[in-house]
Amino acid sequence: MKTLTSSMTKAVLALILIAASFIFAPIAKAGALNAYSGPWQPFFTEGLNNCNNETYTLSGQILVEVKTVADNSGGLHVSTFIRIRGIGIGNNTGARYIDNEGGQATENYLPSGAFNYTAVFNGTVIAVDKGVPDLHYLALAHITVDANGNMTVNIDKFEILC
Repeated sequence: MKTLTSSMTKAVLALILIAASFIFAPIAKAGALNAYSGPWQPFFTEGLNNCNNETYTLSGQILVEVKTVADNSGGLHVSTFIRIRGIGIGNNTGARYIDNEGGQATENYLPSGAFNYTAVFNGTVIAVDKGVPDLHYLALAHITVDANGNMTVNIDKFEILC
């Protein structure tokens, strides 16, 4: 296994946290579900196939869905779902890639100030051309902060399978 160095994956994890934290600033009464499901949005970026160190130009679509629920004790619970699909072209080999990624993040905020955040994101970048390796990866992040603001758990794991 190799360590994931792709800035795209790290940026998507940051997007999960930002989207989940700010999309629903006003929360309705306890127990009410607030939901947002945006339409598929186009994007264009550069990725890295860590299995052969080739950068590729990727264009596709991203879908973000966010759900929030306030509980009777004043806590807030947020779930964010992200799907990415696209096609890419290798910048060195000209290889064609098919991109399929997705993930989920959950956040729980307690009235005491404690919170936890967990995100699991995985993807497969399939190389259509012979001799070019596929890229499969898993990204996991978990943070727990107690009511005093102390980080008690911090897990940050990226795995690549070629």
